[in-house]
Amino acid sequence: QDVEAKLRRVEKSLKEVNTKLPSIRSQLDIQKLNRKQRKTLLAKRRSIKERLADLEVYKLLVDAYSNKGLKMLMVERIAKMIERNINKYSRLLLRENIVFEFKVGRNTFDILAHRKTGKKVLSSDIRRLSGAESRAFSFLFPMAVLPLIPASRRSNLIILDEPETNFGEDMKEAFYTKFVPQLNRVIPHVMIVTPLEINYQIPGIRYFTAVKEGGVATLVKGIVK
Repeated sequence: QDVEAKLRRVEKSLKEVNTKLPSIRSQLDIQKLNRKQRKTLLAKRRSIKERLADLEVYKLLVDAYSNKGLKMLMVERIAKMIERNINKYSRLLLRENIVFEFKVGRNTFDILAHRKTGKKVLSSDIRRLSGAESRAFSFLFPMAVLPLIPASRRSNLIILDEPETNFGEDMKEAFYTKFVPQLNRVIPHVMIVTPLEINYQIPGIRYFTAVKEGGVATLVKGIVK
């Protein structure tokens, strides 16, 4: 009887398993399908991310090599060349070590002056330079631009009208003995108009004096006292 009872219980369990087996198989199939779909979605996700990354690069390339992008790159490159030249020539003229920076944006163009005081670096727009520094910058800027112009298209004469205005004695000496000779290397003829006598040694300098008689001004070679 015990054996028969056990057999009946086993038979009952087998029936229950057979009854549940289709449902279990169905759930397994659903799990397999979900796993397969998950793998497919992950693969698509990776592909989309790669395509999006390529799209960002593509957009950057389009922006860079479009007509506006190329112009922007050229403006930035020229600005950096002028910036480098200005910082090179500023050492000839300015006593204080000022580093100029050209910042070019889509719709902005700023020139900053950085000066080191102790461990700090103070930055300001060039419009906040002192009178002498601003005057010096007005000479440094064209001096920085001129080397970028082909020699055949440059003027061979430049006239400086009272350039030493606002300059102290040290800056005057630096202007005439260091800056003007460098300018003369780029421009063959430098004419300086000034009411002051130039007492600094400039290679190849020639003096002319404007003499006014009877309302008519004429240039006389040499210094006329």
